[in-house]
Amino acid sequence: MPHASAHLAHVEDTDADAVRTVRERLLELLAGTTEYVRLDGAAAGPPDIDEYLRHLIAIHPVGSPQRCRSAVDAAAALPGVRHLLFLVEVIGHCATTLRTIRRLSGEGVAPAVASGREGGEWRDGESLR
Repeated sequence: MPHASAHLAHVEDTDADAVRTVRERLLELLAGTTEYVRLDGAAAGPPDIDEYLRHLIAIHPVGSPQRCRSAVDAAAALPGVRHLLFLVEVIGHCATTLRTIRRLSGEGVAPAVASGREGGEWRDGESLR
């Protein structure tokens, strides 16, 4: 069954720069999850925020254009994925968000997914239109 896949996305010149930037901003945001209260009374939020953040960065397109391209290609290759949604406001800064969007589209990161399509159709023959 066709579905969408959502991804954290942040592109920098190097993997290290992207990881550092995302860690700094997301760590602050995720720290607030320790105060969440679930309706059933169970513990809320990730038990180890640092480990969860490492996991998020590892599985999403966060890094250099090359690393992001690999992550996007891997996500697009998953069975049933027809749409990739990118959360690009990870940093919470307008100019950085716009730069990430430009880099995703202009440096061949997201357009690389189109290489799996032939003649306006998905690999399984479903029309792109």
